[in-house]
Amino acid sequence: MRPLALVVLLAHCLAAADPDPVAWKLERAAPAPVKAGATFSVKVVAHLQEGWHMYSMKLIEGGPFPTRVWIPENQQFQQAGAIRSEAPRTMMDQSLGMEVEVYEGAATFTVPVKVAAGTGSGAANLVFNTSYQTCNASLCLPPKTVNVQTRVTVVK
Repeated sequence: MRPLALVVLLAHCLAAADPDPVAWKLERAAPAPVKAGATFSVKVVAHLQEGWHMYSMKLIEGGPFPTRVWIPENQQFQQAGAIRSEAPRTMMDQSLGMEVEVYEGAATFTVPVKVAAGTGSGAANLVFNTSYQTCNASLCLPPKTVNVQTRVTVVK
């Protein structure tokens, strides 16, 4: 196959695939307003389309791109402890020739969040970044980073 034809074929395959087989959403564990200086939890939830998986948060030497969830700097919020997640499924990845950990269907990451002590009363935007790679039985999409956000009401 000629190089140009291969590039066109690859571009067509990527265009035919859903641009992102993952839909992210946030679920607050405590829906009431939170006090400045307080800690609360947020569930960062990934819903994967059927047939797709994404890799766990575990970094494997020479392995796939791991999922990562974090709170970017320059907010009134910061991560207040280790992120907890459901146990991923272990599978043999034939293309990598190694066992990997994956999430299918849905994955929930529970993030403890602390409101900065000096935060004033009112609504504030809480932003999370997520980076991940999704694959199906025949295709892996390039790693992607997206942000998801929610409004949090802060009180003194």
